[in-house]
Amino acid sequence: MVTFIVGQVNSGKTTKMAAIYKKRGGDGILCPKYMENGIHLGYNLVHLKTGESIPFARFTEALPEGWDETFRFGPHSFSEKAQKYAAEIIETASQTGISPIFLDEIGPVELEGQGFAPLFRTLLENPGEIIVSVRDFLLEQIIEFFEIKNNQIYKEQI
Repeated sequence: MVTFIVGQVNSGKTTKMAAIYKKRGGDGILCPKYMENGIHLGYNLVHLKTGESIPFARFTEALPEGWDETFRFGPHSFSEKAQKYAAEIIETASQTGISPIFLDEIGPVELEGQGFAPLFRTLLENPGEIIVSVRDFLLEQIIEFFEIKNNQIYKEQI
């Protein structure tokens, strides 16, 4: 079963997922905005079970020294270390049968086969519940791209 937390950009999808995790448990990752001095510089990756947070994506004009870029998409540069960490978290949760597993978010990057696309495909092959955030205007594309059957979908609009 896939539960989609659906909303516009900046509508509170990540906050909603954190609230669901607090209530239901499980494991997975959130990608909240990273702010510095009130300026949005990118996103961090947070492991729900431990609370550990590491840099995930940064705007290319604000890359810190020693940044470990794995790929760029639009105005963002993505961290190789964070991609590997996300894979470890999701694979461990999946292999140990944890449910639900949270994945924040599936979007334009994944529609290009990058980012969390391989992790999401792996999760879709397993029987557990997945809770995923998605921008409202991409929902149908994501369902089609990942070949998700309608009887496997629950949608919660924000």
